Amino acid sequence: MFDAKVSVDTNTGQFSLSVDYDLDVPGTSASFNCTLTVTDSAGHSDTAVVGVFIEYKNEFAPTFSLSSISITLQSHELIGAIVTNFTAQDYDLSTQDDGKFYYTLDQSSNTKEYFGIMSNGSLYIKEDLTPLYSGKTLSMTLTAKDFGNPSKQSSLAITIQIPISTTTLASVSTDKSLKFEEDNKNAVLVSLVGLASVALLCTLFVLITRNCHHKMKKQVTFSSFNFLFNSNVLSCRFQGSYIVKARYS
Repeated sequence: MFDAKVSVDTNTGQFSLSVDYDLDVPGTSASFNCTLTVTDSAGHSDTAVVGVFIEYKNEFAPTFSLSSISITLQSHELIGAIVTNFTAQDYDLSTQDDGKFYYTLDQSSNTKEYFGIMSNGSLYIKEDLTPLYSGKTLSMTLTAKDFGNPSKQSSLAITIQIPISTTTLASVSTDKSLKFEEDNKNAVLVSLVGLASVALLCTLFVLITRNCHHKMKKQVTFSSFNFLFNSNVLSCRFQGSYIVKARYS
């Protein structure tokens, strides 16, 4: 019996609840019975059992803790990455449609739908942000709407700031292969070969002149000699008419 929860006007017979009856309180029954008694002036009376059924009422809209938020995001963030998580709260009983809600994301002010919203309120990157590397401000509206009849809703204004990208691309080497004569190591090697060739030629010349000196009709004296480098030809010019050349590669 729930007679204490109802009252009746003795003159009009109006039947009403005498206390606040909140179905959003867990465990509260949506129906109960009570006994109604009627008595006339002669003292005659009668009773009836009255069944009371309480309908759910959509009292509350799902709400966010903030009315607006600004987020800074880099243009090189990957598609599918979670930006942040939003949570709305509805104080209607969650087991009823009045307390159940869903999210929608309005991006009509932007050229593309760069972001998406999951059923749990997670905001994620839906489209490639790389084309926005020069800087961009994106605006959108997140709405939480319940399934009540009539439904109620609330919204959150979101601003995404994408600054000018400072990411630099890795440099690619364009060095070409050096020619043989342009390589410093090869130049040193050529010099050493040239000097060795000069030393060998001088040795050969001394040996030849000693062996052939007694056959020569004309005494030739050499007071000095010069070494000339011309391309890959090493020349040894002695005072007189002899020129010794050595070719190397």
